[in-house]
Amino acid sequence: MDRAKFFASLRRGGSGVFGSSLSQAQVKGCEAILDACDRYGVITAHHVAHVMAEVYHETGGYMLPIKETVMPSHKDKNPPDDLVIRRLDQAYASGKLPWVSRPYWRKDKDGKAWFGRGPIQTTHRINMAKIGQVLGVDLLKDPDRILEPEVGAASAVVGLRDGLYTGRKLSDYAFPAALDAGPEQHPRRMVNGRDGTDKKGSGYPCRTRARQARSCVSCGRREAIRSRPHCPQAIRFELACRTAGENHRSVERDQEMNRIIEAVIRFRTWLANLFFVVLIIAPDLLNSPEILAIIPTEYQRYVLAAAFLLNIWMRPRPAVLPNDLEASVSRSKRK
Repeated sequence: MDRAKFFASLRRGGSGVFGSSLSQAQVKGCEAILDACDRYGVITAHHVAHVMAEVYHETGGYMLPIKETVMPSHKDKNPPDDLVIRRLDQAYASGKLPWVSRPYWRKDKDGKAWFGRGPIQTTHRINMAKIGQVLGVDLLKDPDRILEPEVGAASAVVGLRDGLYTGRKLSDYAFPAALDAGPEQHPRRMVNGRDGTDKKGSGYPCRTRARQARSCVSCGRREAIRSRPHCPQAIRFELACRTAGENHRSVERDQEMNRIIEAVIRFRTWLANLFFVVLIIAPDLLNSPEILAIIPTEYQRYVLAAAFLLNIWMRPRPAVLPNDLEASVSRSKRK
């Protein structure tokens, strides 16, 4: 990706994202996310754009990791924990957090508070532990490490790629059509439950210039701005990705081939055994000499086929690849 073109596209007056300029923090945050996408294999324009859009929404456009309660108007993006807890307590007492049944932000017996942190607000000790294991970073010892640009960006990319927040992941959705889906199927379910932010996260007011109308073709179709009051914010990021030189179709073909290769590697035991089943039966079908003499001729092929099928049954799950969550957790435990 030509990042100069990417940022130039975002800076255009009609981009619908940042306006005509980006702050140093926004550039640094976008760079960290793009680096993390490259590192963790999130390469399609749809997925990169949606990671960007989620971080944009979660950080109020700041693009770098923040603590919960930090607003775009706040100059201090990393306030003391006690101040964050006090803000949340006040909001909870005034009824502004109706979805919260039990305050999760108060300090535990170890004196640590598990309120939201990061480019995508990661709350609760168990979620910090999960993400920390995948990244190989001890977020239980120091949860503020997720506020580091590199660690935070990695948490957002891997969290959305693998469904670490709610169990739903990027590959579960058909973008950009998913941005118009109902609450239960909306991509925001990757991060939060039904909290009323779907339209805010997906939609961004569009201006009525002809160039913008042409820009809404990232999914292969042309849409007039006047027929759609809100253009998905993710599409704006995607346009920037594509303007930067990504060949979307080529990338998707490469990704499909990688998925096929990965499937072959995962199911290699099953495929090998099925091959041998066929190999054993085939000679008999072609009137070839029998292989074994101990078992009666008419039962030899069935015994061998059963043996290979039993081998498959004894390993009922695919192999683990280096990039899988289980492999990452195993490596972190060894460390």
